[in-house]
Amino acid sequence: MIPISRSVLAVSFSCLWTASSLAQGTVYFANDLNGVDAVVFGCGGVTKLAGTNFLAQLYAGTNADHLVAVGDPVPFQKGTDAGYFPPIRIESMRAIPNTIPGETACCQVRAWDALAGDTYETAVATFGNVGESTILSIVTGGAGTPPSSPAYLEGLQSFSLRHPPGGGAVRFTGRVTGLIDAPVFHMDGTTKLSGSNYLAQLCGGPSLNRMQSLGESVPFLTGTNAGYFDGGIRVLTNVPPGGTGYFVVRAWDCESGSTWEEAAVRGISDTLSLRVGSLDDPADPPAYRMDSNRSL
Repeated sequence: MIPISRSVLAVSFSCLWTASSLAQGTVYFANDLNGVDAVVFGCGGVTKLAGTNFLAQLYAGTNADHLVAVGDPVPFQKGTDAGYFPPIRIESMRAIPNTIPGETACCQVRAWDALAGDTYETAVATFGNVGESTILSIVTGGAGTPPSSPAYLEGLQSFSLRHPPGGGAVRFTGRVTGLIDAPVFHMDGTTKLSGSNYLAQLCGGPSLNRMQSLGESVPFLTGTNAGYFDGGIRVLTNVPPGGTGYFVVRAWDCESGSTWEEAAVRGISDTLSLRVGSLDDPADPPAYRMDSNRSL
């Protein structure tokens, strides 16, 4: 096979794209190309977005106040490429409506949790986790003879998804004096999980088929607190305070796998239906979860 350099591909794609875009200004929709390195993170700015549960889309226009979706949304890559859109290809080029080649366009990358909707607007309306880059001024490609290559999203910086305001709250813990006492055991049913070799994770959503992890996993406590964990308060963004959320708690031996999905030794609680509370109103405190003992 004869190797083809990226620069040759860019020129070839540019010619094909210009012929089909009726001489509109063009850009590459990519966040890891030609010096651009703008990883997209989940809420909290720690975990990189990965897989088809998260989508990104280019919004652009001639005016920053009137940006429109350009092209189709794309999922994020996985593994070592998490946080990035798919690699360069002809589908990653976008023609900006109402621009001519070489004209400056306003461009913004928007990302969201696909479980909240197929579009950014739907995710916002359903209280999903969403995020946006700053708006960039990009001199579009496609100008001249032969046409110039599509422009890169120069100046694009990393950003994170955010929880929408007003989401319902739940307390992620296995023990509250006088209310809950739900330790998690190893598969022998006797030994309580203890220490950082074991992790617990809360998943929740507005319905059984729209559940997702709510924040980072947490290790189990040790000593007299073995079997328990304390993950603080978690926000269920797409359910308002007072609404009903659905939850499961997952636990696993992280020596058998770095995630619950990969772990060979793991356990999961029954699905719980709870009225979620509020972060802002002390008269409506966060709900408590877990109502019985669990084992891996």
